[in-house]
Amino acid sequence: MNILFLKKQSANLLLLATTIFLMMPSSFAAKIDLDQEVKITAKSQTSDLKSKVLSYIENVQISQGSVIIKADLAQVYTQDNNKVYLLKGKPATFEQILEDGSQVRLEANEIKYEPSIYMVTITGSARFISPVSDVRASKITYNTLTETQEAASNNNEIVTTILKTGNIKNQKGKTIIHDYCQ
Repeated sequence: MNILFLKKQSANLLLLATTIFLMMPSSFAAKIDLDQEVKITAKSQTSDLKSKVLSYIENVQISQGSVIIKADLAQVYTQDNNKVYLLKGKPATFEQILEDGSQVRLEANEIKYEPSIYMVTITGSARFISPVSDVRASKITYNTLTETQEAASNNNEIVTTILKTGNIKNQKGKTIIHDYCQ
């Protein structure tokens, strides 16, 4: 039973790697990544079978195809009978090359995915970088069901959005966006 639990929790952590990229419309996600093996490295790994918590600790790197996640801590746990996936770091990062060759990057002190409520939340120096924009805020949320995003900042801080204009080329040199803001 313990091995089965560990396999399920490892699979759950891998789900995190393949679902955070839902912050972009799913048609852009590199589907080939889902067919690739997942590699998780960390200085240590612990599991609490009674509490159903799996943790990877210090120098965590999760990779699957073009997806690369780096964190100080990666956890899968259950809260109110629902799975929660958590990455913490200074910053924790998520990067992926999309099918069109462009890259998206998330970085924050905390990246949290709650599939039961379709919510990805990045907090603490949160930043979402895509080919069309660079959004910075204290907190950025994305609902994977409604595909809606919100950014907010604390106290005297502000939300900053930089819209990228003109010709934007992917890594293959192909123009993917032309005058996006016009």
